[in-house]
Formats: sequence, C-alpha cells, structure tokens
Amino acid sequence: MPLFNRCVLLALSASAIVVVLGCTAEPGGMRSSAESALGVASTLFGSSTPRVRSDPDNQAVSLGVKFKTTKKGQITGLRFYKGSHNLGTHTGTLWTASGQKLARVTFTNESASGWQSALFKSPVGIAPGVVYVASYFAPVGRYAADTGYFSNGGHTSSSLFALGDSELGGNGAYIYGEDGFPTQSYQASNYYVDVLFSAAVDAGSPADDAGSPNGDSGTPNKDAGTPPVDSGTVSTTDGGFTVNCPLTAEGESCWAQQTGVLRGSGYTEAQILAGQSNLVHHVGDLTITTDGTVIDHQWIDGCISIHANNVTIKNSLIHTQNACAGGDNDAAGAAINTGASSASSGAVSGLLIQDTEIDGMNPPEQNAGVGAQGYRCVRCNVHGFNQNFWLSMHASLVETYSHDLNTFASNPCIHSETVDADSATNVSVEHSYLRATGTVCVTAAFMNGSSWGPSSNVVLDSSYLEGVDGADVVAGCGATNIRYTNNAFSSNNGYNSSLYIYGFNPSGAGVVWSGNLIPETGKTLVSGNSCQ
Repeated sequence: MPLFNRCVLLALSASAIVVVLGCTAEPGGMRSSAESALGVASTLFGSSTPRVRSDPDNQAVSLGVKFKTTKKGQITGLRFYKGSHNLGTHTGTLWTASGQKLARVTFTNESASGWQSALFKSPVGIAPGVVYVASYFAPVGRYAADTGYFSNGGHTSSSLFALGDSELGGNGAYIYGEDGFPTQSYQASNYYVDVLFSAAVDAGSPADDAGSPNGDSGTPNKDAGTPPVDSGTVSTTDGGFTVNCPLTAEGESCWAQQTGVLRGSGYTEAQILAGQSNLVHHVGDLTITTDGTVIDHQWIDGCISIHANNVTIKNSLIHTQNACAGGDNDAAGAAINTGASSASSGAVSGLLIQDTEIDGMNPPEQNAGVGAQGYRCVRCNVHGFNQNFWLSMHASLVETYSHDLNTFASNPCIHSETVDADSATNVSVEHSYLRATGTVCVTAAFMNGSSWGPSSNVVLDSSYLEGVDGADVVAGCGATNIRYTNNAFSSNNGYNSSLYIYGFNPSGAGVVWSGNLIPETGKTLVSGNSCQ
C-alpha cells in the first residue's frame, strides 16, 4: 500500500514540513515523530532525496550546510537524510559562521532511513542576511552525499538560502573525527543537512533579538545587551555532557579520572612515563605545517607549534621537560601554541585537543599550556604552568580539568591562573573544573579582567571554580556581553572565603549572572558590584 494512504496527510510542499498525523515510519519514509509535531516549518530541501543515500566512506565525520535567511525567525530544530547504512547515535548542532555553538540536540526514535528530525530544547533566533552552519555527526560515516550540488550556485527554498560553492570556502562542509564544527568542503557536495525554520510573524515575536544565545527560559534571550550571533557569540551548552563528575571539592579525583590521556588511552601519566603504554614516544619539539594533521596516541616530550588549520591532537600526553619557545605576547612559551594572540598576527584556526594531558613539569619561566586562539580543548587535563590556558579569541574549553599552577622563578608574583581570558573576545569555558593552587601569587581560577583592554562575548558556564590561593574569578569592570551561569564558586579561596568574584559589574552591557551557587552550602551566590 502506498505511504500516502497510511497517513492522515494535511499538506506537503517542497519547502515546508506540515503537520502529519498518525504516520508510521518506514524506510525512505516522510518524517520522524519530532518532525510530525512541529506544525509549519520551512526547510531547505523539503522532501528531496539524494542520489547517493549511503556513501562508502565509513569514517566518523561531521557534515554541514552553510545557510542564511531573508527573514527574521527561529531555528526550532535540525534534520538530515539518513541512508540505511548510516548507523549509530546522531547529534545535530547549529553554529555561527565562525564556529561558535548556538544549540545542540540528539536525534532519537530514528527510522531506518529517510529524513530524521529533532527539536532543540529552546528555539534559536536568527537574523536575516547572516550566515549560519547546521551540522550533524555521523559516527560510522555512510552519509548521504551528492557531489556538484552547489557548484553552479546556491539553493533557494522560500526564505532560506544555502550558499553556493564559491562563497565562504564552499558548501557543504565536513570535518573528520570529533563531533565538531565542519570547516572543509569537497566537490560542492550536498550532504542533506537541513534546518527547521519558523519565520517571525510580527515585530513583537521572540525573534526580535535574533541570534541571542540560547538560554534556560525556553525563549531567546531578549536582553538589550546580548551580542548578535554574527559577532561570533558563544552560548551555554544544552547539558549533554560526557564527564559525569560533581562540581565540588570532593569531585576532583573524578575529574582526574574522566579527562585527559587516562580517558583517551586508559593509561595514567605515571604508567606512560614508565613505558607501560602503547603510546608512540616522540622526543623533541614539533612544528605542524600541514592542514588536517592528526596526532593520536602519542607521548611527546617537547613543545608543539601549530602553523596549520584543522589540526587534531587526541588521546596523547604532552610532556614539556623544558620551557617552550614561540608564540607572541602572553602566548609565548605555550606548550601547544597557535602562533598568535591577535587576529592580525597569523593565528590558525580549527585546532582540536581532545582527551589529552599536558604537563608543564613546573620548569622555570614556563608560561602557558595552550595559547592563544583558534582552538577547542575537550576533556583535557592541564597542569604545571604559570597559566594553564590562555584564551585570546575564538577558543573554548569543554569538560576540562585545569589545576596545579607553577609561577615564574624570576617573577614569582606575576599573574597566575588556571584560565586566563583577560581582554578576550568570543571565548567560552563550559562544564569544566578549575582549581587554582600553586607556589605563590596565584591570581584566580578564572581571569577575565581588563588589564590589557575589556573582554567581550565570554561564557563561563556549569563549571567549578576554586581559587585556593587567589580569587575564584577576577572579572573585568569594563567587560561586555559576558555570561556567568550555573557555576559553583568555592568558598575555599585565598581571601578567607570573601572573594568569590572581583571586579564585576552585574549591570554592565549584556552581562548575565544566573544560577551560580556556593557548593559548600548549596546557597545561591549573589554577585554584588565590586566595581563601584
């Protein structure tokens, strides 16, 4: 019996998904249960089907489409076309064009093949004329792919437009390995990644603050100071974390177990140094100049300079027995260094560091563990540096354990922080464990001050902050568009439990303070204004 006779079909067009009642899923079928409940939602590809439904490529890969709209509105969810060999758990992500995550969702109740859809927990407002990227992760590859689809220009569907291959580095996009931001393109391919878009119906719709970060309220953030998405704004995560450790002092051993090379390889640092692992041992510094280089299961006694895009370092131990050189400004001497701390000085992009431990070995004059921009550290374990992380711009930490600082021998009272985001822009720290202890003069677990200029577009979310020998957080009175949300500020700080956050103006432009608490008591922490 034809599929149409088995559904109560209200309407269907090439560019819109419309309510379908009582339709059972079948291979190559119409839509998932999430899609059926949406009501009218515009899409890029409607009911189109790819020529190649399951590409032979079986590598884990994230696949995406670059798009924009001519109208204000909201992205309520994502969808992708699934061939019968595209197995495993699929996740979808909405990004800004610069690679900052706006929302993520896991696809559930998938059919064996056909279009699969999932709704975000909260819609994301988008602005007309601004480019965004929608992607999904195929853990075993075998994705739909039609080469040449975008070679003769973009694709228009109602108010949505998928970019042509000659725009912004090509369409569609992909990146192998982690579930991450797709940055490469191949033969103008369409990977059949799509969005569910609802246009704003009047000036008072929630999409008026188009592009604001996805908050807890279920609607886009309407604060006047919230940064627009086309500025590279970061947002809080959807809580889909893989490190299941408490944000308390007692949780530290758990974070040590579930991050770093132990997580990635199953071996502790001590076992690796004793030669009891299967990691390949490399002695000496490395300079990476080839785009897409992957360093996997390596034990590196040396420093790494990155001079290429989309490099991946995973499941490895970086062991700096001597102080590192290279970089510039506060990125100088970083164990893994991206070569610059400003946009104009040749920094690279797309560096992913995952399930890796970076040990500074506490040498004199050792500065940063990782710096300064264009990177993402996922489940990293970093210690033994003056600043474990330098976040300058377009950089993020996710589920990362940063601890045990080392200060300069020649200048023992220089700033020391587990994360230094001073004068940063477009950076985020999400669901991480920052414990600042060291020899002397530790400043803070998280530094977002303004010694070299104000910070902007900074997210600190769902993290533990313990400034054992300093403050939990040093903020910046002139900072704008910063979000401190759902964090645990420890009373175990170097100021007799009195300095959870210093230099903070809660009424600053675009500043959000919400859901922060004191883990020892469970009480909500009121920030106050330390800039008066």
